[in-house]
Amino acid sequence: MNKKRMRVLVGIFCMQTLFIAGCGKNTNQLEGKEITRSKTNSYNIVELSNIADDFSLQDAKDAGMLVLENMTITSGLNQWNEFYENATSGRSDEVMIAKYYEIGNESQYSPELYEEIKDDYPILYVFSLKYDGSVYTLSYYEDSKLYTYDYPYMIERVGHLSPTAAVAEHFFALVNDKELSYHDIKWSMLSSNLADKVDYRDVFAESISLENYNSRKPGTYRSEDGGATLILDENCQFSFSWLNNDSPSGRYSTEGDKLVLRVTDEEEYHFKLSGYGTLEFVSGDSGEDKVGIGTKFKYEIE
Repeated sequence: MNKKRMRVLVGIFCMQTLFIAGCGKNTNQLEGKEITRSKTNSYNIVELSNIADDFSLQDAKDAGMLVLENMTITSGLNQWNEFYENATSGRSDEVMIAKYYEIGNESQYSPELYEEIKDDYPILYVFSLKYDGSVYTLSYYEDSKLYTYDYPYMIERVGHLSPTAAVAEHFFALVNDKELSYHDIKWSMLSSNLADKVDYRDVFAESISLENYNSRKPGTYRSEDGGATLILDENCQFSFSWLNNDSPSGRYSTEGDKLVLRVTDEEEYHFKLSGYGTLEFVSGDSGEDKVGIGTKFKYEIE
């Protein structure tokens, strides 16, 4: 492969224990099948076998893929959110994911390692995730051979392993055991003990600031007037209640500087991340009648 231009690898790789190694598929077509969804415009799902070596980062964005640049989502979040909502509601769907990596600061590497790997960057990795109503299938090419992995569950986790970590990690993984925690999976990567190993496949991981992580850390948040309570658990599920016993629940996620509570496709509650242990209510359906815009929720220390 010509290392003087961007390498395009159709698969999954290993970088600081976050992914599993893969490599490229050389074709010279770019064709796809049309996917139509209720909330976004139609777009093409590109077949893995039709991705050429000159497939670019912009091509991935133009194709409607979920794109991460150096572990930061830069495009395709709507497509991912709709795939997630469809899959978790039992509806079949498909999404393409592209991960783009630059080598970063030379000072992060030993001089020998930097010289060894510098010509390999930037790298673009592309793979496919499908859900058929009961099983998730992750697909990629390695040495021109197609690999597929089937799992019954996809989980979402947030956390960090080191108390001195500069960032936290928000990731999705395919698993057989949906009760696995963030630490179960990360320790499985790091431990040399076979008893610590768990069966999973990474879908993608994004870095989030510790400020955002701490603002949305699991636990109980109570409004300043004591009239409303928000509970976030470690599995990205929430319960939001008022004094009149209304208690919508569902999945939460971070989108930029917002915490989004998603009850259904039509019902969402939005909070602004306002520093350590503080959430500010921004908007959300009937919640605006019960919780005033700008109301702050503080994390309750047990």
